[in-house]
Amino acid sequence: MSDSLARNIRTVRSLIEDVWNDGRVELLEQLLTPDRIDHDPGRREPREARLVARHRRAFPDHHQQITDVVAAGDRVVARWTAAGTHLGEFRGIGPTGRTVQYTGIGMHRLVDARIAETWAQWDELGLIRQLTEPR
Repeated sequence: MSDSLARNIRTVRSLIEDVWNDGRVELLEQLLTPDRIDHDPGRREPREARLVARHRRAFPDHHQQITDVVAAGDRVVARWTAAGTHLGEFRGIGPTGRTVQYTGIGMHRLVDARIAETWAQWDELGLIRQLTEPR
């Protein structure tokens, strides 16, 4: 594996493990290019730091487990499973105390070991159903 490919994988892992799991949003400046493009069709929040903070308020124990990483050229794809306990407002849904689990996948294009572009899909509908459907 080339050094640049290994650096790109470390960058994507850091985005998931350090930023999303640990809330270390100060690392975003190192991990993302200033003009990063996010193609997530469900993304309502353009600023990653605010998105992470809001999600972690709703699910303070949020944790994404990386299940697969595939990398080639300037692209890294990571598939993950997330879990957390709903203890704060999420998309207008008040805290339920429910533990949820959902999956997602992100493909990232990197330039100089920084994420320049992201395409992501995650099971938001499945998450909302877990919060709203009777048990």
